[in-house]
Amino acid sequence: MKVKFVLSLLIGVLIIVAGCAKCPTAEKKVELAPGVKLPHGFAVMKGLSDADYNEQGWPKYIVCLKDGSIMTLVDAQEYVMGSFGGPVNETPQHPVKVGMYYIDLYEVDNVQFDHFARESAFVWKDHPYLADELLSSETPRCWLKRNWKPSHAECLESHPSHTGSYVQMDIDYFKEYWKPGVNDTHPARAVSYWEAWYYCRWVGKDLPTEAEWELAAKGPDDRLYPWGNIEPDSQHLLCNYGGPRPSEDGYEYTAPVSAFAAGRSPYGCYNMAGNVWEWCKDNYDASIYSSTDFNPTDSEIAREMTNPKGASLGQARVLRGGAFTSDISNCRTTTRTKALPNTHSLNVGFRGVLRIR
Repeated sequence: MKVKFVLSLLIGVLIIVAGCAKCPTAEKKVELAPGVKLPHGFAVMKGLSDADYNEQGWPKYIVCLKDGSIMTLVDAQEYVMGSFGGPVNETPQHPVKVGMYYIDLYEVDNVQFDHFARESAFVWKDHPYLADELLSSETPRCWLKRNWKPSHAECLESHPSHTGSYVQMDIDYFKEYWKPGVNDTHPARAVSYWEAWYYCRWVGKDLPTEAEWELAAKGPDDRLYPWGNIEPDSQHLLCNYGGPRPSEDGYEYTAPVSAFAAGRSPYGCYNMAGNVWEWCKDNYDASIYSSTDFNPTDSEIAREMTNPKGASLGQARVLRGGAFTSDISNCRTTTRTKALPNTHSLNVGFRGVLRIR
């Protein structure tokens, strides 16, 4: 009887494995157009039609095999960044050119971030895609230690000339807001800039620049919100924000990253308004838009307008999109605010990008 039971169990396992082999979320081997090649670790979504490729043959949707995230394509284009008549840190409007990239459809969720946290025992310097990189003058020139908390003294010891800010990692903050089996698909929050950036490096991505984030949120038609120009209310549940009546959107705190399909951006991105603020790669400068006249005939300024990277200096990093704690005016596609990179705010999360250059 035991032998029969074991054989039956093995046959059942084989059937399950065989069945799963037929239903992947991505095609690892797809014949792409000449010159089109996805980076290692990324694959084309299964079941795309001819309409799901751009003119150059790039697929509209891909999957990151490291964390299972789905990414959507944003074609290279010029658009008008900033708002007209908005707060001073959003004006004046100015044209920018952004190269082609993929951006996550959803914010990084708790299960995905937990996987990253559990692998934090890696010795980062053994992984080239996690190697130390000088992002700006504020970036420390020291390796992340195994315990995630390199002290200022450790940074200075390895690089005596460095006197800027330093990486301080305390990755367990997100667990205060994650209840396994309850809010697994809610966005990881209380994640610092550095933790978000290292997660993106871990999966082979990067954090979006402000210009990339804003284009993905509002598209080329200058939308006030990702879904258009109407404000949400109890009849139009378009995002998770701090409305006039608490929980009228159905959630007291965060919502699942796939919630509010009606509030998607022109590229299909979910929750680019509300839920959690999202880190961008740029240093924050309130006057960055007005620091030049943005004259497109000037060659020097024209170069600055192509794939802009924001201010070269700054202690704080940019946050975009608003959160479940925000009023609707702070959930606009052009709203800009800031936070220090080592902070762990309860209403801050992130999503990643993959640039195709």
